[in-house]
Amino acid sequence: MGRSGYSNEYVFRAAIQNFGGIICNDPSEAVYMTAMNGEDHLHLSGEKKYCIHFDEKTIPPVNEFWSLSMYGIDHNFVDNPINKYAIGDRTPNIKKNKDGSFDIYIQHEYPDADKEENWLPCPAKEFYMILRAYDPDKSIIEQTWIPPTINVVQ
Repeated sequence: MGRSGYSNEYVFRAAIQNFGGIICNDPSEAVYMTAMNGEDHLHLSGEKKYCIHFDEKTIPPVNEFWSLSMYGIDHNFVDNPINKYAIGDRTPNIKKNKDGSFDIYIQHEYPDADKEENWLPCPAKEFYMILRAYDPDKSIIEQTWIPPTINVVQ
């Protein structure tokens, strides 16, 4: 859809961008996956704590990079005390487990000190996240790759 303007379909492209944002990429360029619920099938909320476990099967298969961004229900980044709005494969100092996997902690309050590098702060109430995959593998485009579960910790 990002190349609709090349085929003189400017009205179609404008409509897509109106609903989807300023940039509308082709799936071969980027795929955006929105998460609004945790494993409990309830809306994500800062009243709970979440953990997302990434291992060799659940790390997004991309040729460029991936990121997980936090948004409030107003569709804006969530203001937070550490000015961290996304986390991904380019985030410095991610703590890895002994097997090379890692966990991302989603919660409103500061986590324990040993988890702070892997913390993505969320608002006190409802929010959603977008997992972005740039230059994604065919498995993402064809929807055979399954993103990791957003586990409710508390």
